[in-house]
Amino acid sequence: LTVGSGRVLTAEPQFALKVLLRDLVTRQALSGASVDVYMNHTLTGSAQAGEIGEVLLWVSYSPGLSLTLLGHKEGYVPTPLPWSTSKRPIFSAVTMLLLPHSQGNIWLYEDSVLITGKLPDSSSHPKVRFPKNLLALADNGNISSLMAYLTVPQHHLGKDCANCTPGVISSKSVLRNIELKAVAAVSVLLRSGGEELQVRG
Repeated sequence: LTVGSGRVLTAEPQFALKVLLRDLVTRQALSGASVDVYMNHTLTGSAQAGEIGEVLLWVSYSPGLSLTLLGHKEGYVPTPLPWSTSKRPIFSAVTMLLLPHSQGNIWLYEDSVLITGKLPDSSSHPKVRFPKNLLALADNGNISSLMAYLTVPQHHLGKDCANCTPGVISSKSVLRNIELKAVAAVSVLLRSGGEELQVRG
């Protein structure tokens, strides 16, 4: 399987797949956004959008294979787009809407970290709490530069399962594809001094 921004001569038939990357809120083109292509749950290629937020991929695809696109850009929640067809097309164009991160509140305690949304009515919005020792802080000197982002991608919870996460059930004799439909979704990002912080565990 080959994926790329230019056509590659292979034994397998290819089709042109144009991906348009847009901001979910403003609908503006996202220049510099990237698209990763997963075929049968294996990363086979990636490409970066130009100034008009578009990527043209030549994809080797056969009906029955699992194809998933993953759009991502700094400052946005990574967005998967499972894609399938019973017939191999000649050309296809799809639009990926990326949700920008929302800045949240962070509360750092001796034993834990609490992240909440910035909306006044926080009772109906998610909160994230985890032990403080899981946060990879080098020292206490950079605590004042901590910034938290808590985003709720509501559009991922649609009934049509358009944005469900593809999964695989493995046994000794067979692999079976399934769709994992989320009942809740939240994206959390921590930064300190412009660098993303990792949470262990």
